[in-house]
Amino acid sequence: MKHLAKLTLTLACLSANAFAMNNPIGSKPCNSHTWQHIYAIQRNWHVSMQIINEADYGFFVGDDCKTINSAEVDPSGAQQFGFNFKPGADFDMAYVLTLTEKKAELTPQFTSKTCVFLVTATGPAQPDITVKSFNGAQCDWKSVPGMGEDFYVG
Repeated sequence: MKHLAKLTLTLACLSANAFAMNNPIGSKPCNSHTWQHIYAIQRNWHVSMQIINEADYGFFVGDDCKTINSAEVDPSGAQQFGFNFKPGADFDMAYVLTLTEKKAELTPQFTSKTCVFLVTATGPAQPDITVKSFNGAQCDWKSVPGMGEDFYVG
């Protein structure tokens, strides 16, 4: 029995180390519930994050654990952010992630490529995400078990 407990502990430590080594940001820093990554396939994008349900109970953080509501992303690397709950929160939360292509010139019409992700969950580790694409933007996402979601724009 003692050997079984030692083997179980060793396997748990190896699994935790493998997770940390394969995860560039470690294991959910800043006490975040999930960590999301945004990848720009091409062009530069402005990212806006807005909680739309139970806004008083959630917030977003950057790598430095400071609260954020917007960011920039380009093809050179991913933008990541954490989603955090405040005490008293439940799973009845939703947020919108809006990514709009950055343009050098201003136009009088809404012609920017834009991706809108409505992010909810039906339960723990069960994301329910609706995606809307505008002006030919390519928008996609995938779930990353144990971490959060990855979003792709182009």
